[in-house]
Amino acid sequence: MVVTPNNKALPDRRTMLRATGLACALPLLEGMGMDGAPPPARALWVFLPNGMNMGLWRPKSTSLAQLSPTLQPLAAHRSALTVISGLAIEAGRAGADGAGDHARAAATFLSCARAKKTDGADIAAGLSVDQFAAQHLGAATPLASLELGCEPGRLAGGCDSGYSCAYSNTVSWSSPTTPCAKETSPRRLFERLFGDMDAATDVRARALARARKRSILDWLSDDAKRLSGTLSAPDRAALDAWLTALRALEKRLAAAEDARAQVPNPELLTKGTGSHAELIELMGLLLTRAFEGDQTRIATLMVGNAGSNRPFREVDWSDGHHDTSHHGKDPKKLAAIGRINAWHMERLATLLDALSAAREADGCVLDRTIVMMGCGISDGDRHNHDDLPVLLAGGRALGVRGGHHLELTKPTPMANLHLAMLRKLGIKAQSFADSTSALPIGA
Repeated sequence: MVVTPNNKALPDRRTMLRATGLACALPLLEGMGMDGAPPPARALWVFLPNGMNMGLWRPKSTSLAQLSPTLQPLAAHRSALTVISGLAIEAGRAGADGAGDHARAAATFLSCARAKKTDGADIAAGLSVDQFAAQHLGAATPLASLELGCEPGRLAGGCDSGYSCAYSNTVSWSSPTTPCAKETSPRRLFERLFGDMDAATDVRARALARARKRSILDWLSDDAKRLSGTLSAPDRAALDAWLTALRALEKRLAAAEDARAQVPNPELLTKGTGSHAELIELMGLLLTRAFEGDQTRIATLMVGNAGSNRPFREVDWSDGHHDTSHHGKDPKKLAAIGRINAWHMERLATLLDALSAAREADGCVLDRTIVMMGCGISDGDRHNHDDLPVLLAGGRALGVRGGHHLELTKPTPMANLHLAMLRKLGIKAQSFADSTSALPIGA
């Protein structure tokens, strides 16, 4: 076991800084005895709504030497990408259920199980792959999984042609009848991960602290100083970088809240240039800190709810996203969809940047994190659930091959990818949903 300069071995990976009523998980430091064990394997599933402009999305060859227009923002991560063509979700098709493709797109994205068509309380879908993974890996971390989103949405009532809002507003199901509500507030997520100084003080002290804009980390400073005195120089630098990153996040959140307080309707912020990008970036940075501190190893992120109709003034388009996806081959709408898709890839690139910058052991957090991003619909106008736009990023240290376009010769169950990811996470699953075999994503 590695020991510190003061000859005191540090506790395990989830070492905590503690103050009255507070606890803050730390990243992996060299002095934390890991008994030769590698950093953990992790997975993140990212859902995008309304499909893609497939002509601008699809790579032209099996090589990613030349990225498609939509994928250009990901050029810096080219070697870590696998673009997959030919995946299908059979349960997403209409069958006898008729309309409601957007609800089915989200409900089946991670479960690959048919959703019961109802807008009442008798909802039923299937166990999602993230929750399957959490059942196997979740006991090792404080949080078994994180379910995040960038648009609020209720889980009751009807949202799409007779389908419950539960189907449209979550992709994560802990059982066939239990949808997992997602967190859409960066402030609440921060407090869930790193604690809230309000829990440690009475009403009067809280008011004084807020007036002075005290950071949660101020309450941990003495504990941090004591720990710092026991660390090697590299670990002191790592600890300082970690605390600095958390403080920077706090400042950004505070600034966002100050701006929100000046706007009568907070929802207006999501319609302003750059504000939605800020929300997505903050969620990604907080998720990165959660992975880096080993607070969870399993997460989902809904960038938008199924059928989301927010306008994208960020790309000079004021019509709703869902309305635009019904393009009818209109060149202007198709071009707008392409710009929206590329904007989403820019957000993904920012997330991958953060995961790459977070260091652990002899690599980065992205090396041991498989990020899967995709849509449950291919072309928003056709509402088809085959040839879905899907990509993987990261996972190099887990044996995931990057830098290529995997073209499947016939429609292949999306569940085959889910099964392959489970196995890369070290879960010895024989099958998942309607899988026929594990997709070959290995190096």
